[in-house]
Amino acid sequence: MHTVYHSRNMRAWFVYSYRAEKNIQSNERIVKISIFNKNNKYLAGHVINGRNLYPGTGYLVLVWETLGMMMGKLYTEISVVFENVRFQRATKIPEDGNLEFIVMIQKGTGNFEILESGVSIVTGRIYVKKDVGQYYRILPSQPEAAGPNIKHMLTKDFYKELRLRGYQYNGLFRGVIGCNVEGTRGRIAWVNNWVTFMDCMLQLKIIGLDTRDLLVSTRIKKLSIDVNMHYNAISKMSTDSSKHSFEIRVHPNKDVIR
Repeated sequence: MHTVYHSRNMRAWFVYSYRAEKNIQSNERIVKISIFNKNNKYLAGHVINGRNLYPGTGYLVLVWETLGMMMGKLYTEISVVFENVRFQRATKIPEDGNLEFIVMIQKGTGNFEILESGVSIVTGRIYVKKDVGQYYRILPSQPEAAGPNIKHMLTKDFYKELRLRGYQYNGLFRGVIGCNVEGTRGRIAWVNNWVTFMDCMLQLKIIGLDTRDLLVSTRIKKLSIDVNMHYNAISKMSTDSSKHSFEIRVHPNKDVIR
């Protein structure tokens, strides 16, 4: 039996390096994806219950990227807010590795929809908001178990536990460096891929739930992305990009990850 959970509030800040895309004049865009393309090979590592599924966080970057193209800007230069995102159906990546999505954003309202094979699979709203990070509320740290016998989970143990729950992540989707036993504080590697980074944030949410049922996120009430805040954080890290990482906090009582 598969249990569904709702990740209602999620706050994070990301930036993703990519090449400039063409401007689009309409509010509709056809996106063709092949996992055999070198830029998309990492998608093969998103395996849940033995099925290679297109990651929910991947849909968000498609929408964000499309908004940037409509505005004639790099989407990594645009701070945005997603609201009331609903994942209505999982999409299995076929054996030939090819997918085609239609991404539509309504001008004025920012309401968006993604279609696959003529079926609506994701809906929500996106809008631009400058300096969105200044609106983040200060939340108290969660209590943690302490003592000489308390051990934190490192990457190997973290993904062993997730595998027991039905998540067979590989490659860039194994980005959690470690976390406390409660799953309320962890560190995630930053490898210039915000799709996998955000997915790893959701993994922390899963590990903190006291169940070994297979859980799938069906809704995100709010996701705020402040690109300037992220750029500033990266600039203060080591010049060795292989050592870039962020501390992530999960607030179960507030249903917030950031």
